[in-house]
Amino acid sequence: MTKDFFTQDNCDRCKKSLEEGRIQSWFTDETICFECSKDEQDIKRLLKNRGEDPSKYEGCGYIPKI
Repeated sequence: MTKDFFTQDNCDRCKKSLEEGRIQSWFTDETICFECSKDEQDIKRLLKNRGEDPSKYEGCGYIPKI
């Protein structure tokens, strides 16, 4: 979690307001909105083994291309 997690105003990815809430990306250290998090969940579902082996993907530093 970055030091600005609780204080930043906009999603690192889409730049929308984080007023509704925030979450850390599953793949990177970005602070993202729930809409971007939903996109990540869709990507995780498409990964081999549905992303069930977090040691392979969690915090990998990039979003896998599916």
